[in-house]
Amino acid sequence: MADWAIVAGFQFREILQRRLLWLLLPASALPVALFALVLRSEANDPATTAFMQVEVLQQLLTMMLVATCLLISAIASFAAIVTVGMDAESGRAQMVVSRPVRREGVFLGQFLGLGAGVAAYAAIFYLAILLTFGLTRGVWPSGWWLGLPVFTLAPLVQLALTLWLSARSGPIGAGIGALLLLLFTWLGSLLETAGHMMQLAKLELSGVMLSLLLPGASLNGWVTGHLRHGIGERGIIQLQLGSDPSGWMLLYGLFYLVGVLAAGMAAYRRREF
Repeated sequence: MADWAIVAGFQFREILQRRLLWLLLPASALPVALFALVLRSEANDPATTAFMQVEVLQQLLTMMLVATCLLISAIASFAAIVTVGMDAESGRAQMVVSRPVRREGVFLGQFLGLGAGVAAYAAIFYLAILLTFGLTRGVWPSGWWLGLPVFTLAPLVQLALTLWLSARSGPIGAGIGALLLLLFTWLGSLLETAGHMMQLAKLELSGVMLSLLLPGASLNGWVTGHLRHGIGERGIIQLQLGSDPSGWMLLYGLFYLVGVLAAGMAAYRRREF
């Protein structure tokens, strides 16, 4: 069996043994339940007109997906710091790299093992939100399944970035750097939306450039924009919160992920344990 496959299997078993995923799943049920409660309360509000309900409905779905993407990306960084960065600091990683295995395979296996857990968690969260939205309001956006792989890609990019930073520095520095980049890219997405709504081209362009630090916000924007379009095909008016990223952003996200993984493997190969 390849080195990366052995390390990936070991890393995934570590996640299950630490029961991190099983603790996150019931904890994630609370925001989904609150989301359902808000949706039902908004639907039963007699003071809200039908058109206003449509606007609030689309805002709630977008905001829920944005908050979820941010949460899962932060969890991905935390998982990388705890399972990889701390292993390097404690000396456990030296036991692995001292064996006849390629360091590139060790790094790739760590990403694949952790990535499997992160992707599974993101997929469950995404499906729970869409099911709650559909069952509560009876609206099922067409092509909703297309957003599933894109939604899981954003936290995987964050995971790869944190692993790369962990290979270059300690876990504390990697965590701070990864979370700061996450904050800046989502701030850029907010500026882009504000510039689009106020028709300020320079502000919108500044937000776009800042959001390119990480593709996570743009990938999530593609998902929410695609779902709004799917809701529109069901006969519901779309709320234009901003300019939706094009399909080129999906390609950018994939290239970004591959580039960060390549840089991480190179840094892990040169690191002294």
